[in-house]
Amino acid sequence: MLGWADRHHLARWRRAHRSLVELVDAHTGAVSGASVEVLGRPVSCRTSHRGHLEVLVALNRPQGAALYLYRSDTDSYLPVPDISQVRGIDAWDPAAALFAVGLLDGDPTVPAGVHLYRYDHTGCTPVPLPTTGGIRPVAAAGQRHGLLALTGLDPADQLVPGVYDTISGAMRWFGEHVKGSSVELAPSGAALLTTAWTDQRHTYTILDLTGRATAALYPEPGLATDVRLCADERHLLGWYQSPAAAPAFTRWALPTGEARPWRPAARARRAPALRWQHRTIQDGAVGELPEWVFQPTVDSHGGIVLFLHGGPRGLLKQEYDPVIAALTQAGWTVIGLNYPGSSGYGPHFRERSRGDWGGVDAAAVTQRLHTLHREVAGQPVCVYGQSYGAYLALLLASEQPHLLAAAAVWAPVTDLPALCGAARGVRQRWLAAELGELRLDPQRLWQRSPISRAQALARTRLLVGHGRHDDRCPVEQSHRLVERIRALPHAEGYLRYLEDTGGHTPVDWPGWCEAVLTHFARAHIPRPVLAESAARPGPTMSPPDPAGQPWRGAPPAAGRC
Repeated sequence: MLGWADRHHLARWRRAHRSLVELVDAHTGAVSGASVEVLGRPVSCRTSHRGHLEVLVALNRPQGAALYLYRSDTDSYLPVPDISQVRGIDAWDPAAALFAVGLLDGDPTVPAGVHLYRYDHTGCTPVPLPTTGGIRPVAAAGQRHGLLALTGLDPADQLVPGVYDTISGAMRWFGEHVKGSSVELAPSGAALLTTAWTDQRHTYTILDLTGRATAALYPEPGLATDVRLCADERHLLGWYQSPAAAPAFTRWALPTGEARPWRPAARARRAPALRWQHRTIQDGAVGELPEWVFQPTVDSHGGIVLFLHGGPRGLLKQEYDPVIAALTQAGWTVIGLNYPGSSGYGPHFRERSRGDWGGVDAAAVTQRLHTLHREVAGQPVCVYGQSYGAYLALLLASEQPHLLAAAAVWAPVTDLPALCGAARGVRQRWLAAELGELRLDPQRLWQRSPISRAQALARTRLLVGHGRHDDRCPVEQSHRLVERIRALPHAEGYLRYLEDTGGHTPVDWPGWCEAVLTHFARAHIPRPVLAESAARPGPTMSPPDPAGQPWRGAPPAAGRC
């Protein structure tokens, strides 16, 4: 959700084969005919006084991200002067010609955080933000009536919501609501919506401009995300989801918190039968390891899948994931490990793996695999990972192939030296910050790359999937690994490679989930039987070849993995 485009319409971004900005009527839920296709990533949207859409978009360039103002009436992109090398726009007030630029990167003379710029046809002028009480603004969340919603970081590294008056220059921090972040200002400008991460869920509090809490939302039992205040300021709109229910746009009444679907579903969806809980286990080397357990309520066959979320700095929450839903519905128990480096458990836990990719996090995952085998003796244990979680899953499979019945990964990082060599701009700086001194040691960087362990991975029942247009982890990462494994003589495992037309996540989720279920179903087949079937050429798919033919062998169904 991009927020309110005008008083009656929410703007949302849909990205599949195209990048679409749509206006949704806040009362009916219907998509307006004013939707437009844009280049780049939209960061904010508004409706002009003539009813045309104006979208602020970020376009990646070799030197960094550049900002453009797209106008639908002229179908033109106007460059925003003097603002580049940024990661995002946190707030935009077209009437006041003011940007709140968040997380500047690449300029050592400008500290990271929030910076205000006033712009005109001659360029951009910085607007100083005062520092009050030692609190440093780190994020902005919208601007109305000359007020800017801010989130600050106090001397104890705790988040604090606040408001800045761009006209008078007055700053007000609500220290009594520490650990909260600003979400947006009410349409009237008289209230501030804040959120906090409490008891493994997002909670929401509405404050008046004196800091007094006037209403709160504690969604049960799942999560409420992308929450916004309605124009009447008596309701909240947002996505509600849980592991058993796909995201649905929901309206909550204030102050009771009563939830109703924003628009009745066109057709009922059968929710997977599962139960879930959050728990912490003890790890001798790491200490406490948090994890989610997702269990089917019927038809459980006892198999276990160790699920590794993306990241690093990611987090597995009690939200809907198509793969977890498909696995539990098929009878698998899923253990979702929040390995060291995950967010949501304090800065120390979050920073454990920075500069140590494939180190402390991989060790924790390996240790959890061993304890799982002791807990479920005789039952097959598989691993699934996506993005950075796929990287860890491949390291795990290369180190403990005898303990894993099968492994499935989507968009894995496989070759760290190649990833660093191909990165440019913001991505290059992000990798430098993530890898630290590790990137300066080519030998260790190679040793911690799954492609260096192809011989061990050849003994694993492995499913690899990737999107052809992945802009985070290039598809060539998977191509190299698959080609190297297939070049090995007498490979013992079963390797299948799938590719779709999407990016960092699958376009065809049902097709990918079906492929994962089919692959893991083979975990119940004894290894010698599987090894014999692997020698037959029929079921194995190959990566695209340089001649431009997308597949050697039978292609997948159109639009599916």
